[in-house]
Amino acid sequence: RFRLIAILNCAAPGSCNQLIFTRQGKFLLGAGEDGAVHVWEMKKQTEVLQLFPGANRRWLALTPGGLFDGDADAFRDVAWRFDKMSSHVLPLEAARGHYYHPGLVAEIFAGEEPKADVSLADIDSRQPQVTMKSTISTLSATEHIVMSVQAAPPDDTHPENSGVRDLHV
Repeated sequence: RFRLIAILNCAAPGSCNQLIFTRQGKFLLGAGEDGAVHVWEMKKQTEVLQLFPGANRRWLALTPGGLFDGDADAFRDVAWRFDKMSSHVLPLEAARGHYYHPGLVAEIFAGEEPKADVSLADIDSRQPQVTMKSTISTLSATEHIVMSVQAAPPDDTHPENSGVRDLHV
């Protein structure tokens, strides 16, 4: 005899299959057609984590609240999308200070509920203007690169300039 425990929504396009409960029955894991492993906490009947395995041992974990963990190579393959506009994206590094959460997967499976310290909507997503100029000396065959970085100026929603942070060259 069977009884319905819960109806869970899979965030993946299509469906989730290959469902399995953890040993204690606290979590249900399902392989989504999107390639992610979706993790639901059964008591609350909500999705708490998505695990994205990749090639060459790359992996990324993401919570519905935006916290993430993974390997550095996977970070280069993912971007934040702001304002539901596909053209307004930033590299994952832009929110690293607020949303990168080492040990995220272990905390979730330990029953913890980690939260970000700021809403993604409150992050200043303006990027600085970066220009680089190259000069090649014909006498010494050396190349000099001059880099200029300018913060984004104030605008309608930001009374101050953006500042410059997390610049990787």
